[in-house]
Amino acid sequence: AMDKNVWAKANADSAGLSNYYNTHKSKYNWAPGISALVITSTSEATANEVIDSLKANAANWRSWVGNYGNAVIADSNRFENNQLPITQKIDNKKGYISKPEKNNTDGSYTFIYVTAVHDKTETRVFEDARGMVTNDYQQVLEQKWIDELKKKYPVKVNEAVWATVK
Repeated sequence: AMDKNVWAKANADSAGLSNYYNTHKSKYNWAPGISALVITSTSEATANEVIDSLKANAANWRSWVGNYGNAVIADSNRFENNQLPITQKIDNKKGYISKPEKNNTDGSYTFIYVTAVHDKTETRVFEDARGMVTNDYQQVLEQKWIDELKKKYPVKVNEAVWATVK
């Protein structure tokens, strides 16, 4: 019932999501942070090779990172300062490359390359806020559905029986 009346309904209602976002746009902000290339490699030696490649040709990282096959995974993204995928302190300046950090779960090494710095709070565009908007819109749909159910099926307490329960 929740899927039919709330979850799937919210995901399918692109106009409703868009309208909800536009009405509540000020609620969806990026905190200060960075845009960064996050690179994970199977070994520290490979991570250091990739760092050397970044220093030589960061602009075309997509073209040469594929040469490493499954040994290197790279993705770019924006992060708020408290959401970085590594634990070490980051220097918030464009071009900064962190040291490779070992992931204890699988033994891989992750580091970041800062591509942009975002010093101010900024409104998220709809696509960046979509998950949060969908969650909030689902809560609105759920509350409407509950209100409709309460009207259709009002709760009636048998006071005589209730008195015996107390």
